Amino acid sequence: MKPEPASPLHRLNVGKEVFLCRRLPDVLDGREAEAAIAAALAAAKAERPGMLYWNARIEATPPGRIRFGRAGLDPLLACDHDLSSCTAISEPAFERLVARGAVKGEADFPRAVALLARAPGLGAVWCEGLEGVIDLQAPPPLTLPQGPATSADTLTLAILVHSPAASVEPFFAALKGQVLAGGLDVLVLALDHDSEQIRELTRLINLATAADPRMKVRRYAISGPLAPEFLANIAIGLATTEAVVLADAHCIPVTANAVQRLADWALSGDAAAACPRIVFDRRLVAAGLALAASGDGAESVVAWDDLKLSAELRTAAAPAPWFFAARRTAWLAAGGLRRNPAGPFWTAGFAFAHGPKGRTYLVGSEIAEWIGKERPLSAGQSAPAHNSLQTHAMAAIREPEPSSAPVPLLGGGDLVALPGASGSGQAAFSDRFPSAADLRVLVFADLFGASQSIAFVDGLAAARDRGAVAVRIVDETALPGDSRALQEAEAAELVDNHLSATQPQVIVVSRLGHSGLWRAVRNAARRDGIPVLCHLDDDILGLPATLGIERYRLARSPKRALTVQRILKEADLILAATPALAQRLKAGAGHDRVVALSSGAAGRPGARRTTAPKTRLRIGYMGSASHDHDLAMVVPALNRVLAAYDGVEVALFGSIAEQPSARRIEGAVERFGPVSGNYMGFRRRLSELAFDIGLAPLTDEPFNRLKTATKWAEYAEAGAATLVSPLGPYAAIVEAGAALGARPQAWEAGLRRLIESPRLRNDLTGRADQLLTERYGWDKLEQEVLAALDRVRTAKRTAA
Repeated sequence: MKPEPASPLHRLNVGKEVFLCRRLPDVLDGREAEAAIAAALAAAKAERPGMLYWNARIEATPPGRIRFGRAGLDPLLACDHDLSSCTAISEPAFERLVARGAVKGEADFPRAVALLARAPGLGAVWCEGLEGVIDLQAPPPLTLPQGPATSADTLTLAILVHSPAASVEPFFAALKGQVLAGGLDVLVLALDHDSEQIRELTRLINLATAADPRMKVRRYAISGPLAPEFLANIAIGLATTEAVVLADAHCIPVTANAVQRLADWALSGDAAAACPRIVFDRRLVAAGLALAASGDGAESVVAWDDLKLSAELRTAAAPAPWFFAARRTAWLAAGGLRRNPAGPFWTAGFAFAHGPKGRTYLVGSEIAEWIGKERPLSAGQSAPAHNSLQTHAMAAIREPEPSSAPVPLLGGGDLVALPGASGSGQAAFSDRFPSAADLRVLVFADLFGASQSIAFVDGLAAARDRGAVAVRIVDETALPGDSRALQEAEAAELVDNHLSATQPQVIVVSRLGHSGLWRAVRNAARRDGIPVLCHLDDDILGLPATLGIERYRLARSPKRALTVQRILKEADLILAATPALAQRLKAGAGHDRVVALSSGAAGRPGARRTTAPKTRLRIGYMGSASHDHDLAMVVPALNRVLAAYDGVEVALFGSIAEQPSARRIEGAVERFGPVSGNYMGFRRRLSELAFDIGLAPLTDEPFNRLKTATKWAEYAEAGAATLVSPLGPYAAIVEAGAALGARPQAWEAGLRRLIESPRLRNDLTGRADQLLTERYGWDKLEQEVLAALDRVRTAKRTAA
C-alpha cells in the first residue's frame, strides 16, 4: 500500500475496488489495512460500497477521546466536523461528485466526505481493526453551504385554522415557550370563517401575541374548497423568508426547539422539508414521509404511520398531518405539493438537484402533539383545478378588518426579562435584583432543570430566604443555536447585561456546553476578576447512547465536547455532585481544583401517610424518557407480579410513561404526565401520587456509577419504600438499610417481598427518614454548596 506522491490522497486497492482517503488508517490488530477492509467487505456482503469508515479518536487538550465507529457515520458529526481522517470513499463516487461540480478536486476531499456521509441509501461499511485520529484543536474548515448547524435567524410560521371551532390559544401558548434565533413572521390562514369568526380569531391572536415582540402577525381569510396541499402552496407564496414552517392550529409544538430546529434543517443543504414526530392520544400517528422507490423504479414520497418507528429514525419528513418546514425558493422552483389520489397523505412532487445523487433526503426529530378531537389523517377536501400560486392563491385571499388595540398577554411564567434585549436573553430563574445579598451568584446552564434547582435554588433556599444569597440562572435557550449564525457580540451582550443587572461575586457554569456563551462568560470573568465555578452532576463527556439518541448526539458533538473540556481546564474550581464523579473529573481536567459534595442529593422526612387502608397497593416509577432502558430491565418482573397479585397496580410519572418499555407493561397501569419548570412542584406531585413502592433500577455501566442518589431521596421524601439497583449511588443506601437492593435477576423476588410485607416497607421508610436527616438534609447540602462558593471566591482573591 504505497501512496502516490503527486496526489494529496492515498489510494487503497482492495480486490477490484479502489478507495481514496486523505490519511492512511492505523491498523489495530496486526493485519494490513487491505486485509482488514477486505474482511469488512466480506462480512458486510457489500457490493460496491460508496464509503468505508473506521474508529476515530477525537483528541483534544487536555487529552480526551470520543469513540466513533461501530454506530455508523453520524450526520450531525459529519456536518459539524471534518471526518476525512477516518473515512475513505470509492474512486467512482468521488469522480461523480467532481463531474457534477459538487467538489472541485482532491483538495476538496473533506467536503466530498461530508456530502456522502449524509447521502441516503449510501453503502457504507465499518472496517473493524482500523483507526484514525481527529485533532479538535485545528479542524480543517469545511465549505459546506448551509449545513444543519445553520440557524434560521428569521423565519415565517404559517398557521392553518381550518375550522371556526379550532381555537388558536393552545398553539400560541405553546409558541410562547419556543426558543427562537430571531424574529418570527406569523401568517394565520383562516379557512371558511365568516366576519364574526374572523373578529374573534383576531382578538385571540392579539391577546396571545401582544407581549411577545418576536412576532409580527399577518392574517388572511381564505374561502373555497381548497385541499391542504393547495393551502401549503399559498403559505409558501406569502412567506417573506427562506425558511418557512407550516402548522395546523391543532398540532402544537411540544419540544422547546421544535419550530427553530425544523427551520434550521429546512435550510440545510441536504433537506427539502422537515417535520416533527407527531403524537395523538398517547401514540405516534405520524413521523412524516420518507423516500421510497415506486413500481417503475422512480423515487417518490410515501407515508410512514407505524408504531415501530423509534427515536433513531432521522429520515422522516414532510406533513402528515400539517406541521413541517421547507425552503421557499426550492419549493416554488419544484412546483409545490401535489395531490395524491391514492390516500389521505400528501406526496411531494419535487426532486431537488442540490443534494447528493441529484436529490435530497428528508429529516426530522422534534415532537408535536395533535390536540384535535379527531385522528388527523382524513383525506381533506378536493383540490382545485390547477395549482397556480400566482392566480388561484392570491385571488382567494382577502385581508380581514382591523382589530381592536392589543391587550396584555394573560398568564406568564417565572421568567425575568433582560433589560433592553427585545424579548431575548431571558433568565430561566431569578431572585430579585438589584440585591443587597452578601453573595450574588449568576449561573449559566445548559437547560434549567433539577440539576440547577437542587444545587442553587432549592439547595440554597434557606440562605436565599434570609437574604444572604441571591441567584439568577440563565440557560442556553436564551441564545440561538451554537452555530455560525451566532455572533460573538450577541453572546457578549447577553453576558454583560446579566453581569450589570446582578453584580455577581461568583459565576457558575452548570453543565454548559455552548461554545459561544462560554467564550463570552470566560472573557467577561477575566476582565472583571470574577471567579468561575464549574458545576457538574453527571459525567457529561461519558454520556451513553442508552440515554436516548438525541441526547447522545448532542453530547458527542465535537464542538460541545471540546467546550466542556475547556471549561474543566479553565474554571477556577470544579464542583462535582459526588466524590466518585470528582475523581473522574480530576483525571479529565488535568488538575486538582476539584471539590465534591458528599451526596449531591437532598430531602427531608415526609409526613407518613395515615389515610385509611387502600384497596390497591401502588408500585411507582418516575423519570424522564431517557430512563427507558432502566425501566426495560424490570418490565418482565412487573408483568409477573401484576399477574400474580390482584390488588397491585403500577403508576408511571413523567415522560417515561409514553416510552416503548412503558407500553410493554401488562395489567393495571396509571400514567401521569410530567411537571415542568418547578422542581419542588414535581416533588409535591410525587408525594400526592402516594407510591407504596418506588422503583430505582439502574443499568450497570460507568456513567451510572457516578450519578447521585436523587431518585432515592425523592421517593424517600414522598414516603415510598424503595427498591433499587445496589450499585453506584445506591450501594451505601442499601447497606444502611434505607432501601432494598435487587440485582437484575432478583427484581421479581424483591417486589414480592415488599408487596407481601408491610412491616418491611415500614422499616425501609423509617430508616430512610433517619438517613435523610443524618446524611441527606437540605441544610447539609446548603453548607457544602456555600463552602464551595466561598472557596472559589477566596482562591480568586488570593491569586489576585
